[in-house]
Amino acid sequence: MRAILSGVHQKKGLQVLEFELLDVASSLEHAYMLFVEKNSLASMMKPITKVLNHNIVRVKIDAQEFHFESADQTEFEWQIF
Repeated sequence: MRAILSGVHQKKGLQVLEFELLDVASSLEHAYMLFVEKNSLASMMKPITKVLNHNIVRVKIDAQEFHFESADQTEFEWQIF
């Protein structure tokens, strides 16, 4: 499965990421997205909060959760799986 970021919206202090999924092979009822920071390898999982149809999904995040204290790192680059 592959995903294309198709929208970013603000909602009550959170960001709502909207993805179009390609080659969906299974149910997305209990699916999560894994975010991995490229340099530190820190990770967090966020549930898919809404399935709009069989290939459009939404994930809510608090951008502040993606910044953390690190003595030797000032920039963060997150990858999504």
